[in-house]
Amino acid sequence: MGQETVSQIIFRPDDVEPILGVLVLEALGYVVDPVTKQLKKLSAKPLK
Repeated sequence: MGQETVSQIIFRPDDVEPILGVLVLEALGYVVDPVTKQLKKLSAKPLK
């Protein structure tokens, strides 16, 4: 989608579900809709 970000890499035991993709998506302002299985852009919230 043409965006870049920096994210932490968290190493985990082999029996734990990976979440790296979720952290990066959230850092870019996206969420995965579990019903439609599509990416949705979160709306920007003003700081004030």
